[in-house]
Amino acid sequence: MPPLQFRESATNRLLVIFSALYSTAQGIAVSRLLCPLRTLRLMPVTRTGAFTLPASEAVKYATRPSQSASASSKLDSNRDLYYPTTSALRAQFRTQAGKRVTTHQWAVYDFTRTIPAGKVATYKDVSQAVGGSPRSVGSALRANPFAPVVPCHRVIASSRFVGGFFGEWGKGHGTGMQCGRKLGLLASEGVDFTAEGYLKGADFLWRGE
Repeated sequence: MPPLQFRESATNRLLVIFSALYSTAQGIAVSRLLCPLRTLRLMPVTRTGAFTLPASEAVKYATRPSQSASASSKLDSNRDLYYPTTSALRAQFRTQAGKRVTTHQWAVYDFTRTIPAGKVATYKDVSQAVGGSPRSVGSALRANPFAPVVPCHRVIASSRFVGGFFGEWGKGHGTGMQCGRKLGLLASEGVDFTAEGYLKGADFLWRGE
């Protein structure tokens, strides 16, 4: 499949190059449309490069920061990554494995998206907000196909332990590659943990105020 190219009517210059990206951590393929002035939304694609959504939904502009930012601001600036918000688009969406996202999973993802950088919520907090149990929240986040739009690293255990990440549950600070990665992401956002992997202080907790 040749690269897709578009021309901006206002300037009649080449806008975008179709570049395929593949996220092994989440198992979801995406394509990013780049242009000199702005970046188009990332959209799910098949391994062959075909859009899995209607073309009308594929071309949506999103303003992007022009200068480099910290890790936390980069995560929050990724709000323009694809995330279906209407019932119709959610009914069409399939994960890379071809699975549907359940109603409970959507509720978990919607709530998790509202957790700001520099704060964390617990699995129990999320379950009390959207229903289900802390375990079902953990299962939904483990299957999260929308990172970093859905910042699952900002959800921790009710004991204030850092909790799991990508299905891995570490037993202490730096234990396991994925839990160490989760601690690193939270540290980059200013959230502090003890050497044993426990949250330092309740000020970092957020419950949807």
